[in-house]
Amino acid sequence: MNSLALGRFVIDASHSIIEWELGAAALLAVPTEQALGRPCYEVVQGYNEFGRRICGPTCRGLRALATGRLLGHSYVAIHRPVGPHLRLRCDLVTLPAGGGAVALLGQASGSSASIGRDLDITSLLSGVLASAPSPENLSHVPEVLREAAGAEAGEMFLAEPRGQGMVLTYHQGVFRHAFSQITHFEPGEGFPGLALTQGRPVFSDHLPDDPRFLRTRVKEAGFQQYVCVPLRGSSGVIGSIGLAFRRPNSDLSPTLRLLSWASSPVSLALEAGLLRMQGSLLIGAQQASDDREENAQSILGRLVATLLPLSGAQGAAIILLPQGRMATLQRVAAGISPKGACEALSDVPSTCPALLKGCGTVLSGPRADWPGPCQGNPRSWSVCYCIPVFDKSRAVGLCQFYYHIIGTSVPTRSLPWLQAAIEAVGHSIQVAHDVYEDNQRAQTYGALMPAGPGGSSAALEPLLPRERDALSPLREPADTEPFLVVRCLGTFELRKQGRLVTPAMIARKKALTLLKVLLAKEGRPLSRETLIDLLWPEGDPETKTGQLHVLVHELRRLLEPPEANRRWQFIVGEVDRYFFSYKSPCVVDVRDFKLLTEVGRKAEAQGERDEAIGAYEAAIEVYRGDLMEDEPFAEWCLEEREQYRETCIVVLRRLSSLHCTRGDWGRGAELLRRALRMDPVREELHRALMHALWTDGRRDEALRQYQACKEWLGRELGVAPLPETEKLAERIRSLPAP
Repeated sequence: MNSLALGRFVIDASHSIIEWELGAAALLAVPTEQALGRPCYEVVQGYNEFGRRICGPTCRGLRALATGRLLGHSYVAIHRPVGPHLRLRCDLVTLPAGGGAVALLGQASGSSASIGRDLDITSLLSGVLASAPSPENLSHVPEVLREAAGAEAGEMFLAEPRGQGMVLTYHQGVFRHAFSQITHFEPGEGFPGLALTQGRPVFSDHLPDDPRFLRTRVKEAGFQQYVCVPLRGSSGVIGSIGLAFRRPNSDLSPTLRLLSWASSPVSLALEAGLLRMQGSLLIGAQQASDDREENAQSILGRLVATLLPLSGAQGAAIILLPQGRMATLQRVAAGISPKGACEALSDVPSTCPALLKGCGTVLSGPRADWPGPCQGNPRSWSVCYCIPVFDKSRAVGLCQFYYHIIGTSVPTRSLPWLQAAIEAVGHSIQVAHDVYEDNQRAQTYGALMPAGPGGSSAALEPLLPRERDALSPLREPADTEPFLVVRCLGTFELRKQGRLVTPAMIARKKALTLLKVLLAKEGRPLSRETLIDLLWPEGDPETKTGQLHVLVHELRRLLEPPEANRRWQFIVGEVDRYFFSYKSPCVVDVRDFKLLTEVGRKAEAQGERDEAIGAYEAAIEVYRGDLMEDEPFAEWCLEEREQYRETCIVVLRRLSSLHCTRGDWGRGAELLRRALRMDPVREELHRALMHALWTDGRRDEALRQYQACKEWLGRELGVAPLPETEKLAERIRSLPAP
């Protein structure tokens, strides 16, 4: 007999019954005996009698709900005229609106599982979570389901952004430390990882012999059975719910049914909660980055002030990672947080585990359990989260959250929520980078052509007199804006008469790709067949010729001045070949970069160090990132991208050498760090940086750089450092200075 057949009623906060469904006559009917396989019922007389017998014991269950729990129970004794008293279990499920509960009566000795009860619990979760899809409300879900299924432990995992793994977020029940033995599962690893990759329930009725369940401490605690059901969102699996039992050999099908039904409202609430948190953070991030007149520190300050209350942490910090001209970390903190960035971030390339893995890292528990690069950091908190921030696919910052008191929750409780929310601030952190770059240009290179959002560095004083004319096509009078300004190094950017041209303003996206192809080929005329092959690798040249002409027309309509009258200045055609004309009134950063590099090379060859340094510094200012960085898989610019990248590394190496020759070892080290960010396995750069730091009196940093070199070579190439690197490291250990 299930509990709904025995009775169901609704009780309000004043302990009055306001609705009942009991037996055939709206009165409590209880089984007294079995006759011919059919139950016989005895009707408990009258509503008042029912109220006296039920409400008193039920009040004890209501008091349990008043403590914040969504599920409670008590026992009711029914006095019968004949035979022993009947003992019933009264399960109470909180009403979503509050102020009462639904009570389900069943035999105390019977199974707690029933379809009616599962439906009530699913309805409860739908109502509570729909009204407030918050992390706090979702934390009750494992407890509700644990009590409903009679399990000893319940837990919930949330998926990391970009499907990187599953993180333990909530745990209810016994043996919390055993279940926290592993808090992160890779895709396909353990029950949560299998639920993430397979998208279907995973369960075991004999855990000790199941190699898929990886938490050995849970097995040692005597748990025998485990059920894990995925939570599905609009983009795939976003989490999982798991229940663990110590009893052996029980039927898991009712538990699978309950979790499967409950997974729908929980998934909807989880996705809504994540979107709500992202939305609130996005508003704060947008406000922080809207005003580009602010400096980078103030933008980061407003961002961290928005993040701190959302995280529930006692302290938070945002670290701006080195990029472009910025060779040192920029850090802004709020609340109670340690001073200074951690040691793992001071090495270049960084050995920070969060940046290397591309996902959040948790520091908690014994220091010996922390990742190696983090073990040297001072500790003044219980739990620390380190979460990388991405703009598109590039890491631009790192958020740190410090929890000084975490109570009895698992250490990773807030990590997946924060990882999902921080996806919204990547662009704002990149804006802080750009603002920093603009301010540095204004302070350091006042003689350069303005290099704000729409320009590129195109001239340098002093240049070699005979080379000044080489840059004259790129120069414009101070009061004249070039008609077109194009940035190809880094994220592609196009401005026409000072106004940003966005992809949304271009009807045919292939037209923008055509422009990028012509720019990447540096003004070389490309035949019609070549362009068709680059734009439509699998297309038929006979059918694509017309489409190419349409794209050329679209591009000219977008770029050419209204008065061009078919005298094309930018997209020029010769017979059946097309090219981008650099003789037009435009500024293109790739041309700036090549010309300035050549100026520096000639000046260095003639022994004119100051002129060479000036030209090289201007060249690396222009190099904001790899060629067409927003087209990472485009084959039509792979060769050119590597050429520009290699040229920039060479320029950084030469510029560092020139600064070191003048005794500026600090600036030389900064430039080498930037070169290593571009190619972290280039061993000669590691050696040069070790020597520069050593000479600058920073021997500890030089030795840490040796360790970073050793780790990168071992991890990426599977080799040990060369003998000359080992010899240099040994000299640094034995001598305070060269």
